[in-house]
Amino acid sequence: MFIRHKKMANGRTKVQIVKSVRTGTKVQERVLRHVGTARNDHERDVIIAFDDKQFMSKKQNYWKGVY
Repeated sequence: MFIRHKKMANGRTKVQIVKSVRTGTKVQERVLRHVGTARNDHERDVIIAFDDKQFMSKKQNYWKGVY
């Protein structure tokens, strides 16, 4: 899992939590959560910092279930 920030055509940036899933020989990305949309780099950084704690706790809980 990782946090992806992707620029859109209108100049805004989507911030998403994404998981990579292997299907046969291909790797696909599945969006687990759309965190927010930022109008500039400062807003993007604020959104990422705000959601970083939740992201890390979800990632740790995910790995607890795997092992």
